Amino acid sequence: GCTLLRSVDISEGLESIGRQAFCECIYLKDVKIPSSVREIDVCAFSTCSRLAHIDIPEGVEVISSGTFWQCTGLKSINLPSSLKSIDEYAFGKCGLVDIEIPEGVTHIRKNAFSGCAHLRHVTIPKSVKSIDDNAFGSCYALESIEIYETDMKISSEAFSYCDRITFTKLK
Repeated sequence: GCTLLRSVDISEGLESIGRQAFCECIYLKDVKIPSSVREIDVCAFSTCSRLAHIDIPEGVEVISSGTFWQCTGLKSINLPSSLKSIDEYAFGKCGLVDIEIPEGVTHIRKNAFSGCAHLRHVTIPKSVKSIDDNAFGSCYALESIEIYETDMKISSEAFSYCDRITFTKLK
């Protein structure tokens, strides 16, 4: 990784952030992603442990596998309404505290948020059709899930090792 990189302001016009582009940039704190970006590839920001907040622009439809894996300093993120899928390990072992999944997301893949030790609250919209194995597994601090009453498929292991959860069903 680029161990001395502290800030990135990606130029307007760029459409894709490549695979492992900023992987292991452990001092990276500030990233500005332009509205032209449509794709953030696998592990693009994994192990950027000082990244505390990021805004994902409208137009991005998938948070790819491992995109923010082990971003332990990542406390908050703004997800776009264009988002359709949160892939495997996308936010695994992040420092997220609360997450509101935007309406439009249809799939939360396996291990998408697994091991987020500080995650306390999750809101899941009615658009979600499936929550896969271990999607929120080992999120030990997870206390509340707001979820709509729909016919979504929730794996029996989706919330494994989350012993403190209270589900609130929304209509």
